[in-house]
Amino acid sequence: MTLLCSISGAQPQEPCLSKTGYVFERRLIEKHLEESPVCPVTGEPLSKDDLMNIKNPNKLSEPGDGINGSQKHDGPKGYNSYEYKKSGEESFELELLSCGHFELERFSLPTVPLSRLYTYWTINGSTLLAVRVITTKNKVYYSTATNRNITKDSKFDEFVENGKERLTNQDLKVILQKVETSTELDYETLPKDIREKFWRKNDATVCINRHPGDGVIKPDGNGGYYYTNEVGERVNLTVESYPDRDSSYTKITHTPENGELGTIKHGRGLQLLRPEPTDESSVSIYYWKYDTSHENVLLIQLSGENNYYTTTNGFRWNNDGSISTVTLQENLDKQNCLRNRAHTVDIERKQQYYCPGCKSQQFEATSRDQQNYYLHGVVNKQSFISRFFEGSREQTGFQFITGVSNIYVYWSEDGNSKPFLIYFFIGGSRHWYIRYFGDTHWEEEKSLSTKGPQYLDADYPSNIQNLLKKYATPKVILDASKTETTEATYNPRRNTLTFNVSENTVEQSYARYTHSRYDGENRFRLKDIEHKGKLLGIKSEDPLTEISIFYWNGDAQHDKPLLVELVCENRYTYYRKARFYANTWTELVRTGQLEGEKLKITLDDLRIIHFPDPSSDVVTIVGASLGTVADAPVKPRPVTASSIPGLLSLLQSEWDAMALETYNLRSHVDSVRKQLSYSLYQHDAATRVIARLIKQRDKAIEEVEALQQQLLQFRANYDVTSLETGLDEDALSRIHELAKVLLGERKKRDLSGYTSYDKLSEYTCRGDFRLHSSATPGILSISIDKSKQSQSLSDSFCFTGGADGNVVYFDLGSGRTICTLNGHMKAVNAVESHFADSIVLSGSSDTTVRVWRQFDDSYKTAYVLKHHKAPVTSLSLHPSGEYALSVSSDGVWGMFSVDSGKVTKMLRNVPSVCKTVKYHPDGMIAAGAAQDGGIYIWDIRDAAAKEPIHADVPADSACTSLSFSENGYHLASVTSNGSLLLWDLRKAQVFASADCNVDPKVVQFDHSGFYLGVGSTKVELFRLHDKTNVSPAGLLEDHSGNVTDVAFGAFSQFVLTSCTDRSLRLYY
Repeated sequence: MTLLCSISGAQPQEPCLSKTGYVFERRLIEKHLEESPVCPVTGEPLSKDDLMNIKNPNKLSEPGDGINGSQKHDGPKGYNSYEYKKSGEESFELELLSCGHFELERFSLPTVPLSRLYTYWTINGSTLLAVRVITTKNKVYYSTATNRNITKDSKFDEFVENGKERLTNQDLKVILQKVETSTELDYETLPKDIREKFWRKNDATVCINRHPGDGVIKPDGNGGYYYTNEVGERVNLTVESYPDRDSSYTKITHTPENGELGTIKHGRGLQLLRPEPTDESSVSIYYWKYDTSHENVLLIQLSGENNYYTTTNGFRWNNDGSISTVTLQENLDKQNCLRNRAHTVDIERKQQYYCPGCKSQQFEATSRDQQNYYLHGVVNKQSFISRFFEGSREQTGFQFITGVSNIYVYWSEDGNSKPFLIYFFIGGSRHWYIRYFGDTHWEEEKSLSTKGPQYLDADYPSNIQNLLKKYATPKVILDASKTETTEATYNPRRNTLTFNVSENTVEQSYARYTHSRYDGENRFRLKDIEHKGKLLGIKSEDPLTEISIFYWNGDAQHDKPLLVELVCENRYTYYRKARFYANTWTELVRTGQLEGEKLKITLDDLRIIHFPDPSSDVVTIVGASLGTVADAPVKPRPVTASSIPGLLSLLQSEWDAMALETYNLRSHVDSVRKQLSYSLYQHDAATRVIARLIKQRDKAIEEVEALQQQLLQFRANYDVTSLETGLDEDALSRIHELAKVLLGERKKRDLSGYTSYDKLSEYTCRGDFRLHSSATPGILSISIDKSKQSQSLSDSFCFTGGADGNVVYFDLGSGRTICTLNGHMKAVNAVESHFADSIVLSGSSDTTVRVWRQFDDSYKTAYVLKHHKAPVTSLSLHPSGEYALSVSSDGVWGMFSVDSGKVTKMLRNVPSVCKTVKYHPDGMIAAGAAQDGGIYIWDIRDAAAKEPIHADVPADSACTSLSFSENGYHLASVTSNGSLLLWDLRKAQVFASADCNVDPKVVQFDHSGFYLGVGSTKVELFRLHDKTNVSPAGLLEDHSGNVTDVAFGAFSQFVLTSCTDRSLRLYY
């Protein structure tokens, strides 16, 4: 029965039951029904009549069965309480709760039937303080209002009784007093006896991210683990591999000791299971064994079989009825591909196929007949190989791999044509893995680690086949606990071969179990023998035909094997444990086969060692029979003990020896006591330090888990183009109008007052400043502070970006550092100052761009842009000062707003990588220096590419830098072969050129457009005269490294250069 309940403080109203039991806005209901004809609350199918009733608002007002509300007089004193229940004491479902005229939309409704509902009000009936819900599952929930005025948006904190002891009226009174005083319940300030009776509903009873080694889990001494949950209850933990001990999945089962599963969390996030668990008492979590952080849960299983949950978003889990114990392995493989991107390659495939896990990732298997191998490659290069299968069997033994997109699989050429050898390249090194015939476990092959398949010489393939022939004979781990009474045939550990077990009786007292191959082949090597999971350490490189394990018939459980026989043609080798306390098996030195009476005597001796008879008078010491006590020889009394003086002398000597030994023991005890005291002091100090570190670590882990959850949600919703806001019509109009204004002003430029050619040619170094750290030397970029509008050197300032990751603001007039801007994690490759505001931009190898604003005497980061995935190499400020361009080493450039930091446009598909991109002085186009030697031009309004321009330079000569002249017509570029080219943008052709030093890093026009500076291992100054001629104007050769940047001062009164030798040099 489904009820809609209305509560009121002064006069409790009788709630009514509508025809359908739901009150929704009509248009939402209709939209829901169009998508799915099921009840939006319970999920049950709705009939055609129900659909009509919901859609027809007149049906919602029809009366139905109701519940009675009455004042409860035995509630907590000083408060009004009301009880709501069915007149016939039946249970009911609560689908909606309202107070007055408001539907309490944020009240969390129980998912199980109710037996009663109570409300608690202030004595005057004006304020609702708490709601108490009693379910048919004998669980009691409390919700306390977090604000005094109840509206449809009122929030309620939830609490639940733990079922051990009910809250008394006095307890309720304390709770209501705290709610009335502070409008919410501060759980931590409640008395301890109340907190022991109920807890916050969101407190987790099970934290499924807990695992051995996380610093919280403790061993229980019985092979299991436990931890204390958020409500103070113990939760037992068992860890096992699934489906067997050598598999790739870990199953961790959480079992609360009180039997209540309650709320489930992973880190700091709730895990929502739909439908919610009711009577389950444990939960099992499945992880991939290489997921050491236990971050990606693959499946959740509640107690009982075939009760599995899957997720698509990491926190909401839905019951999946298609998963059973039969299909569990298949579904784990599928989830592993989806959650961990652990795609699987099938090494036995010889043509195109799909990942056996997700069935969506495609692989290509290409034959290489001459070397007899197959190359398996990922068709989609954005995915990688993480696991190996052979048919339906997973292959183990590999290190955790990621980032591998292809592998080489070598097959043997003999009758057992199987893949035996695998090669892949990862982490800068080559890896070869090999296995024995039938094995599913692979071992690294060190002899081939120095060569890859592509470097094999003519003889090497034959050497590989010789190696494969060696491994064609299987080498197995046989199981001594397999007897004919349990399994007549079995597969050895991590092997697909079948072995037969046959039983024979030896002299009526012993059993002999013989293990041999079942498939007709009779040769195998012995990697080891295991007995009930424990390796015995028995190995053999000989080609064996069979092995036998001997047991005493009195050992019904076959707990102690007595003797092991290895048979190689006509040669027999035996192993036994020579002492009952021995941990290792040793070879029994003898020649020939043990049979008949010799075999029985050997087995009898071993039985006496390992199964001594407690009633016998035979004394067995360390495995050697010494006969009966009565037969032991009696040692004669010495002559010195034949008289009383002799005995006294013996006693005196014994006393002296005992006194000396006692003194030595006391001295040693005193020394040990002092050492122990000191050790305890150290241990106590270390314990306190460890406790503090563990607390700090746990806090850091919680913060990391929260950030990882946010990162997962961000990645799930991330759209690359969502960062780009574009340029609106208003911005485009401003850019266009600005270009017209700048074009008109350029024609009226006053070029008087600039430094003459004669004076420029005589510039010498007048200042050498070491501004950045010597640990990572090098200044990589310069930008003169244009916002100061300086007219001379004395009032000029500049910004420098260094390899140490810092930006330095420097006073050129006084020669002192104003401030250092810290924030980048790697080298600062570019700086650009704003011409109007106290703003500076910096681009770094840490892939970020930072915008700094001046506050008082220092600069602070205004915001950080992370729109690049590679080191930022160049910055350019738009003439409007509103926008800037940033370029990264992968050729991607982005345009962003200086004021807001929003990215307006990203250009990724550039034909050739441009590491330098600059705005034209008009601001309508941008040009980039390309690696193919050309210059690419874009219209910045829509990032449309114009026709690139190329000069007649060698094909391998890259364009390393460019600079626009302020006249707007000329562009200078330099190439790596040592050419300075001057372009006429109106004709898109070179009108002048000159030779410069090879591999130049930078070219820069001064503001007049008369002079250029080219930086390589030196700085070469050039003069543009007669409009079409360029000639050398000076040479600055004081640098001891590569010049990284050149800047001209106001009116070209000085020149600044930066260099990898950590120097900023001033010339005038």
